[in-house]
Order: sequence, then C-alpha cells, then structure tokens
Amino acid sequence: MTNAPGPPAPACREPSLATKVAFLAEPGNHTARTGVVAVIETHFAHVFLTDHLAYKLKKPQRYPLVDLSSLESRRLACEEEIRLNNELAPGVYLGLSMLTMAEDGSLSLDGAGAPVDYLVRMRRLDQTECLQGQLSGPGPDASEIDLAARRLISYYQSCNRWPASNLEARRQRWQSLSSELDSLMEQRGIADSLRGRLQTWQQDHADLLETRWTIDGHGDLRPEHIYLGPEPVFIDRLEFKPQLRMTDPLEELAFLTMECDRLGSRWVGERFLARYRERTGDAGFAGLSHFYEASRSLLWAVLSARHLVTGMGDAASWKRRARFYLRHGLMCLDGATSG
Repeated sequence: MTNAPGPPAPACREPSLATKVAFLAEPGNHTARTGVVAVIETHFAHVFLTDHLAYKLKKPQRYPLVDLSSLESRRLACEEEIRLNNELAPGVYLGLSMLTMAEDGSLSLDGAGAPVDYLVRMRRLDQTECLQGQLSGPGPDASEIDLAARRLISYYQSCNRWPASNLEARRQRWQSLSSELDSLMEQRGIADSLRGRLQTWQQDHADLLETRWTIDGHGDLRPEHIYLGPEPVFIDRLEFKPQLRMTDPLEELAFLTMECDRLGSRWVGERFLARYRERTGDAGFAGLSHFYEASRSLLWAVLSARHLVTGMGDAASWKRRARFYLRHGLMCLDGATSG
C-alpha cells in the first residue's frame, strides 16, 4: 500500500484540535462500522480505538525534540512511523488516513475534500496480549516471553552495527539531566550522587565501553509496546529522532528490564537478557547491563519530572516515579560494581 500525499491543505481556517478530536470520537464518523470509539491521550497524540482499528492523530505542537506544528510535518511523521514499524510489527500499521474538510466546512475521514490532518491507521491489537497488562495480572507465560525475545533478537542480529556512542557525550548528557532534574524537583543530592557514580563507572570501564556497538533499535522498548502470542509484535518504535534509536542492544534490553522491575516483574526483562546472551554469545561484563540500567534511570527520572510542568497526569504520581528511578539507578550501580 502506498501512502501518496493528498492535495495541498485548504486556504481556509484549519479546525482546532478539539474539533478534530470530537469528530473522530464519534462512532458514526468512521468509515468502518464500530459500536464505540475509545479515546486515549498521550504526550504526542490522541489515539482512537474502534472495534477493529486504531487511529493515531498527532498533536499540532512544537516539542523540544520534534516540531509537529505544521500539516506537512505531521504527514511526514505519520509516514515515517508507518515505515519504521513494519519490520517489528508486520501487519499492524496499515497505512495513512486523512481527515478532510469539504468546502462547506464539514469533516470526513478518508473522504472528499482537502486534508486538514493525517492519521496513522493500525489494526487494533488484542489488549489481553499486551505485556504491560499481563504484568498487572497473573503474569505472562515464560514460553511466550522466550518467543518474543527470539523475535526481537533476530531483528537485532539483522541490523547493521556502528561504533559505540561517544563517552564524553554521554557524560555531558548526564550533567545536563542532573541539572534539569534539580530545577524540576530539587533532587540535587540524589541526582548528583547517581551522576557521579555513573561517571566513575564509565571512567573505570572505558576500555570495555569503547568495544561496544550500536544498532538502529526500537528506541522505546517498554512493556506497553510489546504484544505476546504466537506472532509477537513490538509497536510504537520511536520515529521522531533517529539518534534516540541508536543504542547498544544490551542497553535497550536493560531499559526493558528496568521497566519490568518497576511493574514488579523483573524476571521478564532478565529473561529477555538471558535469551539475548544465549543466542548472541554477547555475555559482556556482568555489571554492564546494570550500568546501562542506571544510565537509563537518570534519563527517565527527568522524563517523569517533566510531567510536573506539562499538567498531564497526577503530579504526586510523577514525583514518586522520578524518585523510584533515582533510587533504582543507585541500586543498579551497586550491582554493576559487584557484578
């Protein structure tokens, strides 16, 4: 299926985001019959779940890492998301849809008129197969975890490799993150301690880190993006900044382990790591995955704290999560030292 761009946007006033969301939330406005439309708001988008399909409408805003303020930028971002996810989620990303407006101002989905926005169209996945949902219940079957791990590791093995990331750039990023966290939460003591210990570990193991490599990975490998079952898929690969996907596979799996730990099921992430080591022979140093986990902990403490100024979600909850990541990072470095 090709995703050819539609005609230029109309000269008339573009509908507001609220108008678009209200239109897409109505079941009768969808071309395929649906009983209900569930609406989920994320940081970057609104997602509309029909009986069989899911549509993602990106917010028309400018963010620090991506500018989605123009119609053209959102079209390109949608097309890139579809392209990037075809390999790890085959058959899920179905193509590009258009929200159009007729001359009389009426909106339609994939109908006549000029495009006023674009959406990623997806097959709606079975939520019972979502790893995050399973972690909040009885837990996933180990055989399904192994199947998903083999699928992901096969992808890693098919990727081109590049030299390890610059260690000085990593050190500077920690410094910037620590300073930002202090301004957001006044957590100078814990954040500085974590940053200092990360720098010390990196200095002590620079030779090891310089032998590592990076691939074009998933970029946001969290349990909510993993769907198990006979044909596991990994959705929502990060599309807006390719550099954020460039990672050591071991670091990406360490991040998954951290998120599984936060949800009370560390064994799931550790099982991914074990299958990775078995299939690739990349045992590395015992403490390396703990170091990577601690590094991601500092990043995600900051990402959590940023919600305190966006107004999305409960501030107390985001503070608790940021503090979890900071404490978690320090504990991981204990393991990295002793491992």
